[in-house]
Amino acid sequence: MFADTAAHQFRDDADYSIVPSLHHGYGYQTGRATRGGLRYFYADVSDPGSGPRLAGLLRRRDYDVFCLNDHDSSRLDPAEQERVVREFLTGYFPLRSTFERGDGGTDHPPAGSPTLGCGP
Repeated sequence: MFADTAAHQFRDDADYSIVPSLHHGYGYQTGRATRGGLRYFYADVSDPGSGPRLAGLLRRRDYDVFCLNDHDSSRLDPAEQERVVREFLTGYFPLRSTFERGDGGTDHPPAGSPTLGCGP
């Protein structure tokens, strides 16, 4: 398992996440960490099924944290990925953070803007 993971120059679907596993296990065994109870939601934004899943999350808001990953497992059109992500994020976070570009109002950038980093 270690040799197979080490043989890949870049991350691979079959890789084993060695360092995080050792880190968490070591912390737990030595009493320096504890099990957590966060409810999390994961979405691969390149998966065609993510749009409806994100719409459900937007309606329910029943998770503590969420992760939007561009794993590119299905090769969904980048413009569609951007639309899905933009629609979700502007609905979930309707007010701009002080760290975002713009004047701090609710006017999110137009589609195609590079601020989300979801384009090609």
